[in-house]
Amino acid sequence: MKLDQKGFALPLILGIALIIIVISGSIVVGTRQKLKTAWGVKNRSFAYVATYSTLNKVIFNLLTSTPTEYGINLQTAVEGEATWWNLYGDPIDLGNGVTISLRDRAGMISPLFDKQLMQSVLTAYLSDPNQAPSLVDTLDDWQDRDDFKRLNGAESWDYRLESLAYEPRNFYIQTLEELKLLKDVSSESYDQIKDDLIYWGGGHKNYLTMSRKTLQGLLGNDDLVENLIEMRKLGQLNSTDFEAMTGLITSETYLPMPSGWIKVEITAKHEDTVDHLETVISTQQYIDKPFLVTEWKR
Repeated sequence: MKLDQKGFALPLILGIALIIIVISGSIVVGTRQKLKTAWGVKNRSFAYVATYSTLNKVIFNLLTSTPTEYGINLQTAVEGEATWWNLYGDPIDLGNGVTISLRDRAGMISPLFDKQLMQSVLTAYLSDPNQAPSLVDTLDDWQDRDDFKRLNGAESWDYRLESLAYEPRNFYIQTLEELKLLKDVSSESYDQIKDDLIYWGGGHKNYLTMSRKTLQGLLGNDDLVENLIEMRKLGQLNSTDFEAMTGLITSETYLPMPSGWIKVEITAKHEDTVDHLETVISTQQYIDKPFLVTEWKR
C-alpha cells in the first residue's frame, strides 16, 4: 500500500503543478493583453485630445488672423512658431506630433460648380484623356431630372445594361465619394482628383491657392507651374507677377484673396497611434455664431 501511494502521489503533484502553471500563464497573458489595450486607449485618447485642441487653435487663428493672397498672418503667434500659415495645402508642423493642412475653397474644385476645371485636370493626368469629358457628361446626366443622354454621358438604361443595382440620382450629388458610383468612373479617375475636391464651391477662384496638380491642368505648362510653385514657397509670388507670367488677369471670377471657406486637415500622432480629422470651416459671420462647420470627416 505504501508503494502504491507513493506511485500515485508523484503524478498527482505533477498534474497540480501543471494546472498552476497553466493558470499562471493565462493570468500573465491576460494581464499583458489588458495592459496593451489600456496603453492603446491612452495613446488614442492623447491623439484624440490633441486633434480637437488643434482644431480649436486653427479656428481661433482663422477668425483672428489677417488674410493675404494665399495665406494668413497670425495675430497671436507663439514665440518659436510660424507667424504665417499657407492656404494651398503644404503641411504645417505644429510640433508634438501634430500636422495641419489648410486649403482655401477658392483654390479647389467643386463638382457642382467647377466641372470644366475638373475636366481640365483629369485630361492632364488620366492615362486616357478621353475619360475626362465622359466623367463630366456622366455627372451631368446623374444630376439632371431627364432621361436624355449627353454625348459622353449615361442615363438609367446605361446603368441597367451594366447590371448595376442603382440608377442616376437625378439630383445633386450628396457627397464627393458619390462620384465613384458614376458609370465608367474608375478608381484611378477619382484618385487623381479627390485631394483637390470640395463639395461646396461657387464664388470666385483664387489661382494663387491652387495645388500643383490643378495649376498644371489649368495652365498646361509644367515649367511655368514649377516656377510659380517655387516662388510661392519662397513667399515671392504675388498677383501682379502671376498675371504677368500666366496671362490670367483679375476679373469677377478671379480674385487673389481667400474665400473665407477653409478645408482643414489635422493629423495627430502619439506613440504608434494616429488620429485624423477633416473639416471645412466657414469664417463668415452668421447671426448667432462667428463661424460654421460645413463638412466633417474622421
